Amino acid sequence: MVEPWKLTRQREESDTTMNKISFQPFEFQGKAGEYFRIWIVNVCLTIISVGLYSPWAKIRQKRYFYGSTHLAGATFDYVANPWAILKGRLIAVALVIVFGTIIHFLPGAERIFWLAFIIALPWLTIRTLRFNAVNTVYRNIRFNFTGAYKQAFVYFALGPFFLVPLSLGLAQPWSKRGQMKLIVDNSFYGKTAFNLGATIGDFWVFYRRVGLGFIAVAFLFGVSLALLIPHTEPTAAGVNNAVMGQAMAFIPLLLLLWIAPLWVYLNVMISNLIWSKTSIKGISFRSELKFWPMFVLYISNILGIIFSFGLLIPWAKIRITRYRLSCMGLCCTEEELKGFVAGQVEIVGAFGEELSDILDVDIGL
Repeated sequence: MVEPWKLTRQREESDTTMNKISFQPFEFQGKAGEYFRIWIVNVCLTIISVGLYSPWAKIRQKRYFYGSTHLAGATFDYVANPWAILKGRLIAVALVIVFGTIIHFLPGAERIFWLAFIIALPWLTIRTLRFNAVNTVYRNIRFNFTGAYKQAFVYFALGPFFLVPLSLGLAQPWSKRGQMKLIVDNSFYGKTAFNLGATIGDFWVFYRRVGLGFIAVAFLFGVSLALLIPHTEPTAAGVNNAVMGQAMAFIPLLLLLWIAPLWVYLNVMISNLIWSKTSIKGISFRSELKFWPMFVLYISNILGIIFSFGLLIPWAKIRITRYRLSCMGLCCTEEELKGFVAGQVEIVGAFGEELSDILDVDIGL
């Protein structure tokens, strides 16, 4: 079990004394045994109902995780309507069936399908973000999301599918920063917007390191293949093929051992960057995830899930959530937080009814 990262008392005292700012940590009180009971019932009922129960399963899961997350003495809640989620998923399944039928009877129509998917992806992303935000509640105040399709198309379609590949990955920091900027700046708590202060340069630092690491991995991969595949005479083709087959069997393992650390490192650094650069009306966030604890968590979770034939999935989710939240918190005084929330209650009271008219379909991304 990896010990959660805890801020030192010296730093907290320094912050409180010098800046009059305290650290309000997130606390996750979920337990693997409790969540396992919810998870196993969800799996069984979803299978029995041929997937129709999945919206109720999603809401039960989210409500457990949200309700187990504490911040400044209060918990979060997820108040989505399962029928809205079911409607969205039935629409998605119907579209997949229609496109599948078209492709079956009109070979070569795959290009039209992928073009339609790329065009629709930004819209699907916005709808899902808005649905989840509107149905998330903290201290009786809903969150909201107001992103527009035009911006989403640039950063979720044009960037990842065209600009990043054409630039050989050099545009990835720009694309990632644009996606996060779109999500954070268009997210609201009540009627107050969040703000992401990270620059493209901040993202570029981490992507450059990972890019250099990937080049080193590619070089080591080539050297490994050269060592694993011996040079043989043309007459020994059978032997050479057998050795080649054995060598190819090691490729997935080698890729996992070399690329997995790079992926975890990038995930940790980008998460810390985004949260530490996010603020809302003078209240800032702090995230201090560490590479090695996160890497050990991922590896142990994967091994546990594999050797338990999936039964340890709840245990793995609880562990990773507990660690992530133990490294996060708000930088503000308790009076500032209470005053801010009280102000949002007063503002939201005037437009609470209109929230019921905002989006009643969850696409399920």
